[in-house]
Amino acid sequence: MKRKLAWIFTCSDEIGQGLVEYALIMILVSVIAVTILGEIGDIVKDFFGIADYLSP
Repeated sequence: MKRKLAWIFTCSDEIGQGLVEYALIMILVSVIAVTILGEIGDIVKDFFGIADYLSP
């Protein structure tokens, strides 16, 4: 029981990496992915804006 409580307090998984660190890394990756997708969306929007401008 003492070992289980220590695991809960240190928040570490089987390989020793902290779950908090893992969560922060996942949040960072998510923010980067959303930023990249937003930039791609802006490029596509600009492309269709140019296509609408050039169409008769």
